[in-house]
Amino acid sequence: MQCEASAITVHEFLGAFFILSLHNVYLNAKALFSCETAGPKRTLLIVQCVASASQFLNHLLFIIRLSVPALNLFGGNCSLMSGFNDAFYFVFQLLSTVVLISKASSISQDARITKMLRIFVFGMFTVGYGSIAYSVIVRVDSVSVNGKCSTEYDIVSNTVGKIMLIIVYIMSLVMFAIPTLRHIKMIRKFDICAKTIQQLFYNVSIRICVAILGSIMSLVIALVIDWGAYVFVVFTIQNYTAIVSSTINPIDDKKNRGHSKLSKEKLNKTMCIEVIDPAQVDEIAMPSKLLF
Repeated sequence: MQCEASAITVHEFLGAFFILSLHNVYLNAKALFSCETAGPKRTLLIVQCVASASQFLNHLLFIIRLSVPALNLFGGNCSLMSGFNDAFYFVFQLLSTVVLISKASSISQDARITKMLRIFVFGMFTVGYGSIAYSVIVRVDSVSVNGKCSTEYDIVSNTVGKIMLIIVYIMSLVMFAIPTLRHIKMIRKFDICAKTIQQLFYNVSIRICVAILGSIMSLVIALVIDWGAYVFVVFTIQNYTAIVSSTINPIDDKKNRGHSKLSKEKLNKTMCIEVIDPAQVDEIAMPSKLLF
């Protein structure tokens, strides 16, 4: 009875995240088709769409593996099913992290520092990504007692990889927060610009914090609870919070309807990157190519 109740709870949990993941795909597709300009921003939106779709498919396979008997999945070939699962994971994790790091570092003015930080953070990600890849290579696939496909990953390398990803998220947050807070402090006199940058700061920071907390929480849960065949619950939390961190929504212009037409045009075209008085450019000095 206990096992049955747990199974029902897990399926409800996965069902809820199925809806959330599908909604995330919709938001990314909507953002892409709403983007009228070409260039790096549109490219990142395309990458973002592929990442969110891969995360959704990865989650869909979690549900299928827990719902459909192993014999009905490629004739009981659980290794093949796990292979698809892992492939979608690696695609979404790679692309979403590239998007996150690129966006988080795009607000810095110093090109040299930005390059160094990106190299360092991407290096940390490569180590974590490789550690997770090792846990996948040595995984053991089998059919559980309830007739469903079950996979055991190397817990040490997988945990090390996830910890490295947490460090990447923290570094991305710092890389974004420091220059953004500096800009906010400098432009407080320009009310519309300050509010815009503050909104951007809260949007990005909260999403990255969600990824950090989600990863930490899932690791703690994995350490204190033996999920067995339901280890997908842990992966679901990690994967969804990771994809959410990179799907950063642009500033919603509807919130700025109270401003004058000139101010709104200025906001939409420059995101407060430029200022009306050329003499004050050095004081504000926002980067020329934000990826938001």
